[in-house]
Amino acid sequence: MASRPLCSQPASSFDGCLLLQALNEALGRLSAAAFVRRETAQKILTIAKQELLRLVLQRSSSLPSLVIVSHLEVYRHCNIGAAAAAAEWSDNTWLFVLRDPLIGVLPSSSGSSSSSGAATAQRSRSMQLQAEQLLQELKRQQLQHEQGQQQQLLLDAEDEPP
Repeated sequence: MASRPLCSQPASSFDGCLLLQALNEALGRLSAAAFVRRETAQKILTIAKQELLRLVLQRSSSLPSLVIVSHLEVYRHCNIGAAAAAAEWSDNTWLFVLRDPLIGVLPSSSGSSSSSGAATAQRSRSMQLQAEQLLQELKRQQLQHEQGQQQQLLLDAEDEPP
């Protein structure tokens, strides 16, 4: 995977999706290792994904606002910035899917025994709860971002001479 210097273009959501996928694979192998407890690997996975998502949202100029369309799978990203308006671009709205298990389609039960099915159901419930908590956090961050923009607009309007 190529590294990206800090002074280059901001990370895009596609970069974030690729990083999440690589992170899932690496930490999946970590959790399968005999010397690492599964709970420890899951905590590492959760923290790393939250941090990665926070960084992608913070650094990406292509995601100034985030609107949740589906509570499990699809995000709608809108970028209607001043530069886009000045260049008379159309609203470049696009869909982006974050995949399992951060937010996405919950895995189906493929176990044949009842204990395997119960464990899978428990993991699915846990992942769904985790996804809902992350969505609530994203909504909170979006509201804070929008409030900050509104306050900035009010301050700019007060500073302008009549």
